[in-house]
Amino acid sequence: MALTEAEKRERNRRYQADHRRRQKEADAQAYADQRLAYDKAYYDKHIRAPETPRQPPVTEAAAARALRTIKATHRRIEKELEKPRSTPDLSGLLPAAAQLPELVQGVTAYRNCAELGDKIVAREEEVKKANPKYRKPQEKQTRQAIKIVSNLYKRLFDGKTFDCESYDWARDTPRVLQFIDETWSNEGTKNSKRMALAGVLRNLDGFQDEYTIYSEASTKANKEIIAPAAARNVLKPTQRAVWQTLPELIKARAKAEKSKAATATADAAILSLYVDQPTRRVEDFQLMKVYRRDSRTPVRAAIEKLDRDFNHVIVGPTGTPEQFVYFQYKTQSKYGEQDFEVPKKVAQLLGKHINKRGSRIETGNLLFPNQKGDKDSGFGSRVANTVERYSPLRTTATVIRHAYITDYLAKKRSVAERQKVATAMAHDVGVQAIYEVIEEQG
Repeated sequence: MALTEAEKRERNRRYQADHRRRQKEADAQAYADQRLAYDKAYYDKHIRAPETPRQPPVTEAAAARALRTIKATHRRIEKELEKPRSTPDLSGLLPAAAQLPELVQGVTAYRNCAELGDKIVAREEEVKKANPKYRKPQEKQTRQAIKIVSNLYKRLFDGKTFDCESYDWARDTPRVLQFIDETWSNEGTKNSKRMALAGVLRNLDGFQDEYTIYSEASTKANKEIIAPAAARNVLKPTQRAVWQTLPELIKARAKAEKSKAATATADAAILSLYVDQPTRRVEDFQLMKVYRRDSRTPVRAAIEKLDRDFNHVIVGPTGTPEQFVYFQYKTQSKYGEQDFEVPKKVAQLLGKHINKRGSRIETGNLLFPNQKGDKDSGFGSRVANTVERYSPLRTTATVIRHAYITDYLAKKRSVAERQKVATAMAHDVGVQAIYEVIEEQG
């Protein structure tokens, strides 16, 4: 029996309360682990191993840099502790504490944005070595942040070209933050600019104070505006305009199956990936390659041979897709390598696409490439266009994720069942609760 609106709201409230409790526990443990790692590193370097070669004398520049980092960290922690509450907010303390073992030289000299990206990636690796608990961003996220900041500069300075020559303009934090607020209306877009600035400046020598300001502005916006809006379980206006229920989307897939169009085989495969199994993000299939195993190679042995820079669908000796393997996806740092058995309906339609006469996809080739055979950077648009070909609306992959969860949670589910689907979608049950749409869709 379907839940009443009041019951849904109460269930959602319980989910969120449980998620907040577990997040606080995880934050407390992460903070303890970070301090332990720092103490151990200090002990190993200065106390336990005096026989190690002496480090070269610390230069004045290095000492000044270390002092700036320590002072900035101290100010940030002090600001959190001075806030009027009985228990400090660990989500605010943890980023500051994470900097303590991170006295890795910031990037100082680079010729252009490409070289800056290389140096930031290298520095993030050094930070990870100094602090194993540090959650290092993926390289593509780092380069995307540089691109976002470069575009922000062009807007701020009326189209003036920018190749990362100097970020001194970002020191005027009030002006930059005000420009972001006044230029973009979407809160998510605004926050992407703040986060990108924080991500870049965090790695530049002498920009710790500015990094802290942009980082705190991003965190504040997320807590006060973005997260509460998501927690109301309502779609954005643009998402609401293309909303379709999962049964309606399944009908679109069924139409694609029966279609005689030249693209029908690929269309049916794409739609099946999104409606006949827990829905993944666009990138997960954008980076997916085919691996054909022979009868002598078990599935687990095949997984060991795969390229970790891509995701894969393992196809059995009979041509049937057997296993999805995910190495590269948004929450990979949290969930690690994932692999799932391909559901029967998905295997049927995806197998037709992979084994289609005249366009059979061989090992090492992308599942859905662009016309040149490379990664399709517009795969998200391809998904939406495919939906529109067989239904009235151009429903996006993100909205399909909302629709899938809403349909799944329409029935009462156990904690284990909810966790299983959340894991398959590469997020936690707290996000799952937020993704459920409980408003009436008109």
